[in-house]
Amino acid sequence: YMWREIYGATHQQLGVAYSELGNYYVQRNTLDSALFYYEQATDLWVKQLGATHIWVAESYERLARVYALRGDTEREFFYLESALNLKKNTAVSGSGGAGELADEFQQTKRATPQQLYESYLKMAQFHQRKKDYALALTYCQGALSALFPNLSKSSSGVYANPTITELSRNITWLDALQLKGKLLLQDYIEGKHADKDLRFAVETYAHAMRLIDTLRINFTTDGAREQLTRRSIPIYEGALQAQYMLYQADKRAENIQLAFAIMERSKAFVMMQALQTTQARSAGIVPDDLLAKEELLRQNLSYYSDAKNRKKSNAADFDKAYFETKRSYDSLINYLEANYPKYYQLKYAQPIIKIADVQKTLLRSSDLLIEYFVGDEHLYVFCIQSDKVQMHQIPLVRSQLHNITILRNHLTNYSYIVEKPAEAFRSFCETSHEVYRLFVEPFIKGLDMQQTERLIVIPDGQLSYVPFEVFLREAVEKDHPPTYRDLPFLLRDYEIVYGYSSGLMLQNVQSVRARHNGRCLGFAPSYLHEHPATDHKDLPWAAKELESIKEVFKGDYIIGSGAHKEAFLQQAPQYAVIHLAMHGIVDWHNSQKSHLAFASVKGDTTGDKSNLYNFEIQNLHLRADLVVLSACETGYGKMIRGEGVLSLARGFMLAGTPSLLTTLWQVNDFTTSTLMTLFYDNLRQGMDKATALRRAKLDYLAHSDQVSGHPAFWASFVLMGDPAPVRSPWGFWSWAVVVVRSEERRVG
Repeated sequence: YMWREIYGATHQQLGVAYSELGNYYVQRNTLDSALFYYEQATDLWVKQLGATHIWVAESYERLARVYALRGDTEREFFYLESALNLKKNTAVSGSGGAGELADEFQQTKRATPQQLYESYLKMAQFHQRKKDYALALTYCQGALSALFPNLSKSSSGVYANPTITELSRNITWLDALQLKGKLLLQDYIEGKHADKDLRFAVETYAHAMRLIDTLRINFTTDGAREQLTRRSIPIYEGALQAQYMLYQADKRAENIQLAFAIMERSKAFVMMQALQTTQARSAGIVPDDLLAKEELLRQNLSYYSDAKNRKKSNAADFDKAYFETKRSYDSLINYLEANYPKYYQLKYAQPIIKIADVQKTLLRSSDLLIEYFVGDEHLYVFCIQSDKVQMHQIPLVRSQLHNITILRNHLTNYSYIVEKPAEAFRSFCETSHEVYRLFVEPFIKGLDMQQTERLIVIPDGQLSYVPFEVFLREAVEKDHPPTYRDLPFLLRDYEIVYGYSSGLMLQNVQSVRARHNGRCLGFAPSYLHEHPATDHKDLPWAAKELESIKEVFKGDYIIGSGAHKEAFLQQAPQYAVIHLAMHGIVDWHNSQKSHLAFASVKGDTTGDKSNLYNFEIQNLHLRADLVVLSACETGYGKMIRGEGVLSLARGFMLAGTPSLLTTLWQVNDFTTSTLMTLFYDNLRQGMDKATALRRAKLDYLAHSDQVSGHPAFWASFVLMGDPAPVRSPWGFWSWAVVVVRSEERRVG
């Protein structure tokens, strides 16, 4: 009404208000009201701007959306087709590579290539829902041809794709490749073009993954990478499905290898890239001025690769800058490859993770590696032993994943466990066995598990939030007494180690480690309580933990105000053992600002002099073999599909720490002290890390009661990375451990 008073009842801007009201009612699922306002906008614009104006076409698409939500496919199609025809008749000729913005052509009423692309894609999705996959493919190819007209001249028809260089200007164009690959697979399943469709689906997904690799180099911010990852996951899932189908058709082992490489490609890429960059730069091969030039060009290319930054006023200059920056960047990379091949190999090589290397380097004859990919439609699982490989695909039902959430709730609800122990016991047993039955049993059923002693688990999605040790192999009888000591936990049969990806674990095992001094450095800070940024409650158990470790490990222990950040940064790199007994704080909005709280520095109002942030942890140069994060939820954090959990533990892994002992939820102080004492004693006896942790948990469980035996009290600790025994400076085992003892809370 305000707009009507300002502009009058017939002004074109009133249509914008009508459209916004329609959007509001769509969000509230009040479809009749949405339809009313969209129709008002359409009628007004037809009268004031003409029936061929681009705003009318966009209004038609809004109407189509409402009719789709109402299930009226006939009217949905009518408005989608009307919008597409209108845009085709007014489209700007030329390549869509320039990425023109819509407002550039409002006065001429013409559709941009990007707008035409979007209409074609909507039509393709409509026909996909109607299961007319061949027609949907035609429209999908039309979307790409709208951007790149030369594609329509290809005699290959839908069996042709634009080049990577053409596609790399706009991240949204990945959607067309993803849809095209999916449609080819669906057409293959229908048996329309059989072998040709399947093989071109494989090729299209491979093309899309090469595009993802190109975009990853250009996308430098966390937000941009997260957006890219979100678009990438359906492509990786489609690529896995295509390889799985090809294996079913050909029974060729190379398809299994290619599928495994795709699964690995989908995991922890940013972490792998960061580790490669750190290794390359620390090698000291390339002059600093070239490194600075490389980083500046990469940042500029990231900016010019994002079509959102291209404005009408500087479109020509923007396009020129992009091509000049791209040419300069490519030229520099070629120069680095020719003149500094070792640096180029360390930073830019994208090695294919081979199953044979995993079997030879990572696995013992008694190991089983289980790697998961949780897609939108299917769950893919690889089971790899030293002499055997299996790949599984099963349909994924969302309610199955909900069981994982329920299990985590059982593991973290201490009040429920204490107040209703019998009920908590029964609920845990039922859910834990169900999760085992869904996510482990189907995949190990056909394997010879008699000789298996260790499971190496590469989880994905929600599976990253629960420890496999607590899964029950068998259903528990209803009349079983509510005690946990004799339950058939997976822990009883296997040591269990976790990793972000097989490739990262391989890299850890193969990396050459710097020698340390064989000593322990312990920190237990105190806090001044003078400013919110550094105001934390003191931890009375911290000093006691240092005392218990001091009895076992020789070293230097700093308690109180001297345990500050600067002292740690100066001393830590030389030590074999570092024990940090302090608070850990998780920032759920920005994982880089999660931090460990050292002793308060007087006058530090920002916390920068007292807090060791995640981005600083990632740049540490520690020589220790093992970081033990015995804080609350140090292994817990925001989940990014394709990257894993963004936790403090991940920060230490990015710093090159070969293995971590971390926690998935808040842990009781007494339990922590008991388990850590048992764990260190086992390490001192020369056990490898996995064995030491398993035996510590079993010993604790054997002496537990009805409440303390619940896995909530002992299962939070999980081992990530290299399970080998810790080194000594003389080449045999020792107690080279880094321990972070902290209490963690959430920010924001």
